[in-house]
Amino acid sequence: MEFDFGDGLGPVPAHHHPNGDGIVADSARVDHLAWVAPDARVFGNAQVYGEAKIMDHAKVFESAQVYDLAVVSGNAKIYGAAHVFGASKINGNARVYGEARTNEYANITDNGQLYGVARVRNNATICDNAQMGEMARIYDFVILADNAKVLGLVRLYDFVYVHKNAVLVGLFEAKGNLVIPAPEKENG
Repeated sequence: MEFDFGDGLGPVPAHHHPNGDGIVADSARVDHLAWVAPDARVFGNAQVYGEAKIMDHAKVFESAQVYDLAVVSGNAKIYGAAHVFGASKINGNARVYGEARTNEYANITDNGQLYGVARVRNNATICDNAQMGEMARIYDFVILADNAKVLGLVRLYDFVYVHKNAVLVGLFEAKGNLVIPAPEKENG
């Protein structure tokens, strides 16, 4: 069979994956244990292996890899040379691309974006419209929310919450029960 994945290359040889019946380009690699839901797509030179699940209308393409126990769902897209692994969960309209990596229970949801060579791991979350890129790293229960942006060589760990319209760029490190921006103090 041939299928047009909408990537500008027109129809290419493809097949239905035996686990979930999703459509996989013949140029992509999906292991027999992995799950590709009926409306999910894997194409280009993408790889899905281990017990990874591509659910709903999610797409994995270009040279991206999803593996181990990772789950990509909703309308999420994983592309470029990104790696999503461990027990990461990427859902909603989230995007992971470039050479970004997620693992160890990372969570990217809503319209969250992860790109560049950024890393998210160990129960860290990017949600709402938050973005993280370049060489930034977050881990150990960090949350980026609202319209927060984290770029450059920023390192955040140990229960840091970045929200509202906060922008962190350059060389910056923060850890331990911190809220950015700090809550406003009440008068009185």
